[in-house]
Amino acid sequence: MISLLEEFGLPMRCGGADRLIFDKAARRRLMRHYGEAKHLRTVERWFNVYAVVSDEGRLITVARKTPRFLRH
Repeated sequence: MISLLEEFGLPMRCGGADRLIFDKAARRRLMRHYGEAKHLRTVERWFNVYAVVSDEGRLITVARKTPRFLRH
């Protein structure tokens, strides 16, 4: 799942790191990449997951997002 977030996710700056999320555009990119919707069903449940990655590329945390993130 982390590799999908890194490849298709939207990076948002938060503090001294990047937060990778699946926004609508990222979901569309996944649809184009996988083609059929049936292939997306396997990763669909992970769409509400985000990862925080340091500037050096190290994974800091992975969690489920509950409230909506505010974009600045």
